[in-house]
Amino acid sequence: APAHRESHLLRARANLDARLWGEARRHLAAAIATEGDVADVGTCRLMARLEEEESGDVAAGHSWLARAADAPPDPGWSCTACGAPAVEWRPTCASCGAFDRIAWRAGGAPAMTLGMPVAAAALPPT
Repeated sequence: APAHRESHLLRARANLDARLWGEARRHLAAAIATEGDVADVGTCRLMARLEEEESGDVAAGHSWLARAADAPPDPGWSCTACGAPAVEWRPTCASCGAFDRIAWRAGGAPAMTLGMPVAAAALPPT
């Protein structure tokens, strides 16, 4: 699905790693356009990386990071029955046991720390 948001983000990351700034920017812009011109947290972070690595523009990078603070969460796997996030698709929900209710949707990403999923058991008690 070359026009899908996730395809554009995958190509943007690959182009960032290859230091192909123009292609990375093109795919990030396309991903933002598929999001209704509202960038989610992950896309804002990728734009910040692009600004800083392409031209060393720390101010532009910080601007994108500030935008990330108010951006909608990244899409991800979550249970449509109970709303619990999931790190990966599974046939049953680990939280409520519902069968075939794990779906990819906006705001469904699990809690993240430095880009790594955090297991609920690893979080401190409230």
